[in-house]
Amino acid sequence: MNENTLEQPNLDTENNQIDDSTSSENQEGSMIGKFKDAKTLLDAYNNLQAEFTRKSQKLAEFQKEYEENANFKTYNSLDDFIKDTSDSDKYKNEISEILVKDNELNNLPNKYQVAYKLIKNAESKLADNLNSQEFLDKYILNNENIKTQIINNYLSTLNNISPAPKVISSNSTNIHFSPNTSKPKTLKEAGEIFSKMLN
Repeated sequence: MNENTLEQPNLDTENNQIDDSTSSENQEGSMIGKFKDAKTLLDAYNNLQAEFTRKSQKLAEFQKEYEENANFKTYNSLDDFIKDTSDSDKYKNEISEILVKDNELNNLPNKYQVAYKLIKNAESKLADNLNSQEFLDKYILNNENIKTQIINNYLSTLNNISPAPKVISSNSTNIHFSPNTSKPKTLKEAGEIFSKMLN
């Protein structure tokens, strides 16, 4: 047989069946290509469709943002932008940092608006994350440095409480320790201070 011709499956015309002996030997030429079976092909198709949907949504976001920024105002300096934008003053340093780090962004005519929008979006995402219990459990509550800072902050606020907390309590008498500016010099003075505390 000629090497350039492909073997054709044998047809059994009486039973309308295809002899599968040649097609099972050559799976590479199957209708589903490199996929093992139809389920694998379906999974790949679903993944591809999901990725296409994500990319289409991202494209729609970019188109919307472009349309919003199509009529942007050009500013000569960051100070001009800040004067013209209501709450941008508190982001002045962050806007500057972004523009210094990203040359492509810094070359855009609407660089101040884009940097400002990036900061606001990141701030909004952070606020959403801080309201998520899953995020708190994973990144905040399991972080030993953050725990230590929270505990130290709490303890320092306890030390600054002006009225002294109750430390000993009984049915008839409450004893309070109050800050004493002078320390007793003798045992007699210490006894007097203690008796004042009991009364």
